[in-house]
Formats: sequence, C-alpha cells, structure tokens
Amino acid sequence: MLKDPSLNQCLKEDLETLRGHEIPKVKELLFEQTLFNMGINQGRLEPIEGVGSEDLSKKESELAHYLNGFMEKTVDLSTKASRFEVEPAMLKMAKDMLLKVVGEASSRADAVEKKVRDVVAVLKRSTEENTQLLDINKSLVAEVEELKARFAKAEASKAEAQIMVKMAKEKMAML
Repeated sequence: MLKDPSLNQCLKEDLETLRGHEIPKVKELLFEQTLFNMGINQGRLEPIEGVGSEDLSKKESELAHYLNGFMEKTVDLSTKASRFEVEPAMLKMAKDMLLKVVGEASSRADAVEKKVRDVVAVLKRSTEENTQLLDINKSLVAEVEELKARFAKAEASKAEAQIMVKMAKEKMAML
C-alpha cells in the first residue's frame, strides 16, 4: 500500500461507496429472482399444488439459507473484484510517484556531480598556482642566499679594503 494516508482514505471511501450502492441492489435483484423462481411473490406464499404449508415453510427456510450464503459469496466476490479494479490504479499512481521521486533524485545527483566537477577544477587550478608559487619561492630563496653570500664577500672585501687603506695611510705617514 502507499504511505499517503489521504490516498488510502480516499480509496477506502470509494470502496465503501461502491459497496453501499451496488451490493444492496444486486442482493435485492437476486432475492426477487430467487423468489420468482421458487414461486413466491414478494413475501406472500402462493399456493403450490401438492405442497403442504410445512413443506413450504421448510422450502422457505432452505431458500433463506441458500440466499444468505449466496449473498455472502456475492459480497466477497464483489469486494475482491473491486480490489482488483483499485490495485492497478494504485500501482499506476505509485509508479508515477516513484518516477517523480527518481527524477528529482537524478536531478539532485546531477547537480551534485556538477558541483564536484567544479570543486575539482578549482582544486586543480589552486594546486597549479601553489606549484608555481613554490617554484618562485625556491628561486627567491636561492637568490636571497646568493645575495647574502655576495654581501658577506662584500663585507669581507670592505674589511680588507679598510685594512689596506689603513696600511697605506701608515706607509704614507712613515714617508
């Protein structure tokens, strides 16, 4: 059965309406037909030759028993028939609802896949940019190290130059 309570309620009401209108009419027609076939007209007994009132009363009892059983079977069959008429409609509605839900789920899955592709593309670009920045950073670090070495040499050269200037001043002062 479907999980939609309003749909189940509507189907139950429709079945009750169907039973309420058709089954009593069928019962009444069957009863009248049986009475007609047995020679009984609308509850009044018509005299049948060669049959006493006890036999007639026994026949009425058998007829009533037969009619009750027949009507019960008719109600059961009518209920089963209406169920088989309703089930295909319910199955079609369930199928339609399922197709709608599957379509929505498929759309959501497509949207998620697109977002994942977008995120992967952004991550790829970011990784490439980071790689470029790391390469630039390495070259800058190497350049800084070279400048430090050059600065150290320049400082050493400056110190030597100062020593040489001092020695030259001392030599000039001695002369």
